[in-house]
Amino acid sequence: MQSLKSLISVTVLTCGLANAALISHYTFDETSGLTAADSGSAGATGAIGSNVTLGTPGVFGTAFTFVNDASQNGVVDMGNAATFADLNTSQALTVSVWLKWTSSTDNRDTAVFLGSSSVSDRYLDIGTTGGVNTANLGGVFGRNRAGATFPDMIRSSGLNDGQWHHIAYTVDAVTDVTQLYIDGVLAGTTTTPLFTFPAFNNFEVGRLGRSAPTDAYAGSVDELRIYDAVLSAGEITALAQGPAGDPGIAVASSFTFTNSGAAETFSIPFSNTGATQTLVLTAPTPVTITGSDAASFTVSSFDNNLAPGAAGAIALQFTPATPGFYAATLTIASNDALQPSREVAIEVEVTDPIAGVSPVAIDFGSFAAAPGPQTSTLTITNDGGAQDLTVSNLTVTGSPAFTVDVPLPITVAPGTSTGITVTFTPGSAGGNFAANLEVTTDGYNQQVFNIPLTAQVKFSNPDATLVSLFTFDGEANVGDDSGPSNHDGTAVGDAKRTSSARIGAGALLLDGAGDLIDLGVGSGATYGPQLIADSDGFTVACWAHVPAATVVDRTRFFSAYANGASALSEGWGVGQRNTSRALVGTTYGKADYLTPVNVAPAPGAWHHYAYVFRNVPVNRVDFYLDGVLVDSRTTTVTGFTDPTTVGFAIGALGRATAFEGFEGRLDDLRIYNRELPGSNIADLYNSAPELAGYAAWAGSYGLDPAGDGLPSEDPDRDGIANSVEFLLGSSPVSGASLHLPVASENAGGLSFGYRREVAALEEGFVDQVEYSDVLTGASWVTAVHNVGGVTISSILAPDGETEEVTVTIPATAGRIFARLRVTTPQ
Repeated sequence: MQSLKSLISVTVLTCGLANAALISHYTFDETSGLTAADSGSAGATGAIGSNVTLGTPGVFGTAFTFVNDASQNGVVDMGNAATFADLNTSQALTVSVWLKWTSSTDNRDTAVFLGSSSVSDRYLDIGTTGGVNTANLGGVFGRNRAGATFPDMIRSSGLNDGQWHHIAYTVDAVTDVTQLYIDGVLAGTTTTPLFTFPAFNNFEVGRLGRSAPTDAYAGSVDELRIYDAVLSAGEITALAQGPAGDPGIAVASSFTFTNSGAAETFSIPFSNTGATQTLVLTAPTPVTITGSDAASFTVSSFDNNLAPGAAGAIALQFTPATPGFYAATLTIASNDALQPSREVAIEVEVTDPIAGVSPVAIDFGSFAAAPGPQTSTLTITNDGGAQDLTVSNLTVTGSPAFTVDVPLPITVAPGTSTGITVTFTPGSAGGNFAANLEVTTDGYNQQVFNIPLTAQVKFSNPDATLVSLFTFDGEANVGDDSGPSNHDGTAVGDAKRTSSARIGAGALLLDGAGDLIDLGVGSGATYGPQLIADSDGFTVACWAHVPAATVVDRTRFFSAYANGASALSEGWGVGQRNTSRALVGTTYGKADYLTPVNVAPAPGAWHHYAYVFRNVPVNRVDFYLDGVLVDSRTTTVTGFTDPTTVGFAIGALGRATAFEGFEGRLDDLRIYNRELPGSNIADLYNSAPELAGYAAWAGSYGLDPAGDGLPSEDPDRDGIANSVEFLLGSSPVSGASLHLPVASENAGGLSFGYRREVAALEEGFVDQVEYSDVLTGASWVTAVHNVGGVTISSILAPDGETEEVTVTIPATAGRIFARLRVTTPQ
C-alpha cells in the first residue's frame, strides 16, 4: 500500500506543477564567464560579480559561492528583471532555492533579494540569520517588508552545518499569507497585511539590494527557481527531494583486475544517467580508497562535472608489494541525491612471476637409421612484471633416450626467457620413444609443466621370422596357429571365440577359472630349437583386454604349461599381475623379470603388449606397452631350462597351486624367433585398426575407455551406466538420457518397449528385461519368450542399425514392475 500511496503522490504533484509557471530558473552551473543564465520564461540573465566563485560543488551540478561582499563585485545582479512583469500580474510567487553555509553571526545575511533599490522598506528577501537570540543561531528567514511592517519568520536553528538545505518562501498578496518551508517541511505562516509587487525594480543574489546595500551573504547558492504562483506543500516537498535520479551516478559495484607485478593504473568508468543536471563529485574528498590493502592504491585523478549522459573515469594507481590478492573499497561522493555515496569493491590478483613454456610438446621426428644425438630447445618465459621466475627442477620420466643436462636452479628475469636443451640419444635402439619432461617452477599462474617428448627410429630385423600367429578368428578351431610352426591348440574349459575383437573377426575369451588353449606337450620340444637354440633372443606380442571388474591377480598370456603339476621349471612365460599392475616375464627355474608397480595399464580397455627376451644366454627382458618401451629388466641368473617335458598354453600357467589363468580377451598373439626392434613392435601396434564399437563410442564423448568411460561408470550421474547408454544409443554425458524404455498397460499386464543399437549386440553387449511384482532382490525374473506368458518381439529398423524391442509381461498379482539390465562382454 505504501508504494501505491507514493505513486499517487507523485502523479498529483506532476499535475500541480503544470499549473504554476516557472518564470526564472538559475542552475548556477556556469564555471566561467560573466553571466548567470535564466532558463525560465523571463530570461532574466544576471551579471556575475568578480568576487563570486563559480564551479563549486552544488547540490545538482555546480553552484556559486559568495564571501560576504556587499559591493557589486560580491553579487549576481539581474537588475530590473523581466521577472517582475509576471509577478505584477499574478500577485503571488514561490521562491525555491538551495543554500549551504557555516556562519553563525547574529546578523541577517540575504541570499535572494527582490524589491526596490531606492525605497529601503519595500522588498522581499530570503537568507540566513543568527536571529535575535541564541535559540535561532544558524537559522533561515523569509521576509516581505512594506514600511514598518515586515513579518520575519526565523525558524530551525542549527542549519549552518555545511550541508545543503532547501528553502521555499511563498507570498500571496491577495490573501496576505506568507509561508516558509525548510527541507520540504512547512516551518511557519503569517497573515500580516502586505504590499503589491509593482514597486519592485531590483533582483539580486548575494546581498540586501536596497539603496544602501548591507547584509551580504556568506555561503553557496544553487538551483534558484521563481514561480508565479503559490506552490502546494506536495510540490515544495518534491522540489526539496530534487529530481529523482537527476543527476545520477552509474558505476559498477565491483571491479576485478589482474596485474603482472609492475605498477599499473586502472580505469574505473562511471557516467551521469541524469537528463538535465550536471553530476559533480563533491568535496571535501570526492574519491577515497579504504580497506586492508588501501596503501597499495592511490586515486591519481578523476573526471568531474559530467553533463547529462556523459561518461568519465577514475584513475586508480596500483603498486603491488608481493604476488597475491589485494582488496580495497573505492568510495565516490557526488551530488546524486539518491546515491550521494557509492562504494565500489576493487580486487586485484597479482600473478607474478608468470611462467610459460614453448613448445608444449617436442617431437624429434622419425629416423630411418640410428641418428647421433639430436637436440631441441624448450623456451621458458617469465611474463611477470617484478619477480624473478625460478626453475627448480627438470625431470625426465619414460625412455632414457631423452635427457636434459642443465645446472639448477635457473633464474628467469621479468619479461625475459631462457632456453633449455633437450637431447635425444637413441644409440642402437629403435622403435617408438616416449618420455615426459616435468618442469617445476615457482610461477604464480602454474608451477608444473609436463612436456611430452617423442621420437621414432624405424629399425628392422631382417632375420626375424614369425613362428606362430594366433588370430582366434575361427569359431570351429579357436586355437588355430596360422604360423609356420602350426602349433594348433585345443580349447580347454570355457575357452571360446568372441566376436568382440581388437583385430580381425574374433578374439579368445577366457574366464581365468580353468580355461585355456593347450598347445600340447610337443610344442615345447618345437619351440625350444626355434626360439632359444639359435643363440638369439625372441619376441612375444599380443593384444589383451582385462575387464575392469576382474578379481584375478596373477595371469599368463602365453606360457609353458604345467598341466596340473605342482611345479614348473622349464621354458618361459609372459603376463601381468593385475593387482600391482606389474608386467611379468619368466624363465621358469631361472628368474622372474618384473616391472615396477603401475607400469601395466589400468583394466577395462584393449592394450598391446610385447616381451623381448634379449641376449643368449638370456639375461634381459624389454617390456613394450602400446608400441613404447616402458621398462627393461636384467638378472644375473641367465639362460633357460629347455622345455623338453612340457608344452605351452595360451592363457594359463597350469600349476596345481598356481593356475594363473587369464580373465578377459586375447587377440593377435604372435611369436617371433628374433629380438624385434622397437620400430617393428611400434608397427605391430600402429597397424591395428582404429578402435571401433564401445571404445570408439566412449571416446567420441571425450571419455577414457579405461577410466570414466568404463561400461560400469556413470559420468553424467543420471543413474544410467555407460553400458546401458551405449545399448540404447543415448549420451553418457548429457545428464538427460534419450530413448529410455517406455512401459504401458495392456489388457493383461505390462508392455515394456525400448530401442537397442545393433552395434552393441555385435560387440557382445547383452540386454535382458527382468520383472517382479514385489520389488525384492530375489524376486526379479528374466523375461524369456514363451515362458510364463511372456512374449518378446523385435523389429529391425530399415537402416539396419537399431531394433525396436517389445516385451509383454502378464500381471499375475495385479501389478508388475520391469527393468532393463545390460551385461558387458568379457
